[in-house]
Amino acid sequence: MSFEKKLKGYRYIATFWGETIQKFAARVMGDAAKWVEIANLNNLMPPYLAAEPDSDRVAAYGDMLMVPAAKSMVTVESDPDAVFGVDILLNRGALLVENGDIKTVSGVKNYVQAIRHRVETDTGELLFHRDYGCRVRSVIGLNNAYSAGMIAGSYIKAAIKSDVRTKNVPSCRVGIAGDVISIDVDAVPVSGRPVQSIAWELK
Repeated sequence: MSFEKKLKGYRYIATFWGETIQKFAARVMGDAAKWVEIANLNNLMPPYLAAEPDSDRVAAYGDMLMVPAAKSMVTVESDPDAVFGVDILLNRGALLVENGDIKTVSGVKNYVQAIRHRVETDTGELLFHRDYGCRVRSVIGLNNAYSAGMIAGSYIKAAIKSDVRTKNVPSCRVGIAGDVISIDVDAVPVSGRPVQSIAWELK
């Protein structure tokens, strides 16, 4: 007799616009009745999914929800490169070379670099990726600094959430000092600990 217990892992899947949690369960698990398990895993409460949630326990359409997987999920602890990928390390757009090789960045650092590149690229700037980027620089020059700061924060949050490795953006702090708008964001990736204080300044 074998007493070996099969490990049960999890995966993250994005919800669709207008989807109920029952429809989500039917789509990803093949059984609408599994919605209770999904709600418990994600600590959700009614209405579970909404366009503009008024509670941390209600997910927004497009958010990633944890669902049971057939096998153990690769986590940031077990293989951060598999979760967040590997890319070329850039310093203000320039390649870095070490011992004749182009330097790379991986794991959580690659995730943060990717977020920065997305936010600092104007939406529509890349010809073959017209939806990539962020509209944050469009607020520069607005007369009302407070409104500009709030709009800038919402643009940055939306850009970060559009990265598939982002589960949520729970906090976005905006500071205004004269003509300078400071934005400081915390991001929760699909695996691992939250990434705190990713900061930008608009002048």
